[in-house]
Amino acid sequence: MQNFNLERTHIGRFFSRFPVASWRCKSSGGVLLRSAQPTISWLGIANDSDVKYVEAITSTISPIIEENGEKKVNKLLILDMRSYTAAWANRAKGGGFEGSDTYANSEIDFMSLPNIHNVRYSFSQLRNVIHSLDDTNYYQNLNATQWFQYLGLLLKTAIRCIEAVYAGKTVLVHCSDGWDRTAQIISLCKIMADPYYRTFDGFKYLVQREWIDFGHKFADRNGVLNEDPNERSPIFLQWLDCILGMY
Repeated sequence: MQNFNLERTHIGRFFSRFPVASWRCKSSGGVLLRSAQPTISWLGIANDSDVKYVEAITSTISPIIEENGEKKVNKLLILDMRSYTAAWANRAKGGGFEGSDTYANSEIDFMSLPNIHNVRYSFSQLRNVIHSLDDTNYYQNLNATQWFQYLGLLLKTAIRCIEAVYAGKTVLVHCSDGWDRTAQIISLCKIMADPYYRTFDGFKYLVQREWIDFGHKFADRNGVLNEDPNERSPIFLQWLDCILGMY
């Protein structure tokens, strides 16, 4: 890999969360990466250091494929966990998203996963339905909470991600800050793809690395040390519900 000034490169992503490898498929060579959203200038110009860093990663770890008799580096697949509208709105605070015109040899898809506010509201509605004494419209009210629809979106996104890695693609996963939806998808992918993470030791290591070490805001999301209601959201609980649903 080319030698870049890492101090300068760090500013290319929110909270210095530049792309790092989380898992590699031994059979295909595809690599699973995670990060936060890229930073942009107030004119909407991409950060040059981040562009070079991502290109260096792609050229170094992406498998070589043969297309029309010509060998070339497989495209980098960037899966943005937000909707396109939400990603665009982040430009107002210096964030944003990658473009295939700027990040060469890449393709970008927006997965439209719910943010922490949608998940919080959905869980609140779910609790209301569960504790309700009205059984007449129980299943209709349960469906209206969208809790299970959101679980389905998470699982569908994880499957899309891991299928791409098994097909030999390098996949970069990120949301806005890289500690909520990103943690959910990366850890779901690893459990689906690697039997080690379905053991007690592997599961413990997975939570330690992908949730704790990468800074998921447990105290804020669970309301333990932060009384700000806007920061509360059962993101980890939602992920655990996905795990239960897989078995």
